[in-house]
Amino acid sequence: MSIIKSPGQKRKTLVQIITAVFFVLAVLLISSLTRFVSHESLKWTSNADTATATVLSITEETEEYRNLKGRKRYRDHVWLAYEFQAEGKTVSDRIDVSNFFELSGLGEELTVLYQPGNPEEHALEYQVKSKQRNDSLTSYAISTLPFSGGAAYFMYLLLGFVLVRESKKKLPEGFYTESSWLDVDDKYVVAIDQGNLVCFDINKKCLRDVQGAFQSGRSINDLVHLSKHSKITLLPLGEITQISTDHNSDVIYATHDDELHSLEFLNVKVKTHALKRILAAVPQAKIYVKRERTRLEAARFSLISLLILCAGAWFIDHYVMYIIVAMILFVWTLPTLFSRLWDPHVTRSWSVEAVPESTATSSS
Repeated sequence: MSIIKSPGQKRKTLVQIITAVFFVLAVLLISSLTRFVSHESLKWTSNADTATATVLSITEETEEYRNLKGRKRYRDHVWLAYEFQAEGKTVSDRIDVSNFFELSGLGEELTVLYQPGNPEEHALEYQVKSKQRNDSLTSYAISTLPFSGGAAYFMYLLLGFVLVRESKKKLPEGFYTESSWLDVDDKYVVAIDQGNLVCFDINKKCLRDVQGAFQSGRSINDLVHLSKHSKITLLPLGEITQISTDHNSDVIYATHDDELHSLEFLNVKVKTHALKRILAAVPQAKIYVKRERTRLEAARFSLISLLILCAGAWFIDHYVMYIIVAMILFVWTLPTLFSRLWDPHVTRSWSVEAVPESTATSSS
């Protein structure tokens, strides 16, 4: 039997293909462009004349500068000063050789390449040769990997957030029965079995096997065995004291022995399907409470997260931190914030009371 993929799984495969193609194209484009610019900058050296330069000094300097926020920063430079004669002119220059390891000592001679008729346009021969040795497309491609990889990963997260989310309004075939529910996103199974609410996680490597077994109608015991779970929870339905959920969440919270357990579902529609059956399976009478939050209350956690992220970026003040914060903001914090402001949480809860059923308000 072939496995039925959820809409999210199908879109995830598409996103992975798009990201892989984008990564390859980005590496090829950026490395080719960088190589072309490097070639153009050294094009004049093919017809250059040579001269002998004398090293005048090698000095190390620490540069102090201020970043965009006005904070002091420091960076080290190694400067090489030299002088050479060409076409009746004495040319002196100083270059930053911090990224070159072939430094010469004082008084030593270096070969200089210069443009005929214009000795001011020149370069040290060993610098030119060093660039030419690393002129393969592979070396340029390797140097672009951090940027291209980061851009591709950000694109993957962004497309994943936008496209891979399961629809909240559909019950996907193959991911629910009348008494069990499979969540392939969170790798989780919830089931009603022999008077218990059974919940367990699925090892990532076993997800495909569990998904196939679930869709072929295998028993809960078989699913538990195949899942290689790290945790399994059995909640006797007769001992659950409260069940609650937010209207736009795919999670149900069940309280048992004063301990709160979260039950994960594939989407809101699947959660609603499960909620009705779990409530019906709880034998006691239940008191229903509905709590509506204001927009500010609903968005409070997202606002706090936003402030913490911005404060962290300001304090650490490094471009890597800026990239990480930007990814978190655009992929998670801001979408969640806008979602909470647009559609505030409504929490519904059913509490079991030790009172006669005739006096309790039941809304299951």
